[in-house]
Amino acid sequence: MLAHTALLGKKIAPWCIYIGDKKARELNNVMLNIKVAASFAELYEKIEDFKKANKYIKEYYTLKDSIFSLEKQNQIVELQEKYKTEKQKTTIDLLKKEKEIDQIKINKQNVYIYTTTFIIVLVLVILLLVTRLDNPEHTDPLKPEIEKLD
Repeated sequence: MLAHTALLGKKIAPWCIYIGDKKARELNNVMLNIKVAASFAELYEKIEDFKKANKYIKEYYTLKDSIFSLEKQNQIVELQEKYKTEKQKTTIDLLKKEKEIDQIKINKQNVYIYTTTFIIVLVLVILLLVTRLDNPEHTDPLKPEIEKLD
């Protein structure tokens, strides 16, 4: 009975693995393909078909390496995106600071222009007043009229 069960297991196991292999390939699922390759390698090792066992061990490691490579590639892409995002953020922050500095410079220039303009106008008004005070004819425009009346 035990020998019959072992024989039945040897006949059913390859069939089950074959179905799993077919489904894994249909789904294009690399993780399932890895498990199937490992199962085939183990099965052929147990029945001492080392040539086929070796074939599936090689397939197993090839698939494992491709998964590892894909994971590393994804990590590299993720790090590159993160770097790019940080670089853009830094550039945006720098541009904002430059804009603030430019605005401060413009405000300082405006204050300088307004102050200078105010001082010039004030000097002109003072000069006008001084010239009027120095010239007696311009001090009182009605004075000649008053003198005529007297």
